[in-house]
Amino acid sequence: MNDAQVISRVQGHPNIIAVREVYMSGVMKHGATERKVFAVMVLETLRGGELYYHIRQRGKFSEGTARRFFVQLASAL
Repeated sequence: MNDAQVISRVQGHPNIIAVREVYMSGVMKHGATERKVFAVMVLETLRGGELYYHIRQRGKFSEGTARRFFVQLASAL
């Protein structure tokens, strides 16, 4: 649920994936009351796949490629 809230606040940044829809159900504590809460985020599809997949496939990136990824990640944060 926290992830959904944080990602929703930064929509519009060029290095943040767009959230299309968020569905919630599950446990949430409010005082003495507990409710179950689960969040399911529907995200946009991007060409090329996940960065983790490419890291696993290649093993290493050149310094220039790694620098470009780092700059994009730092900008998003």
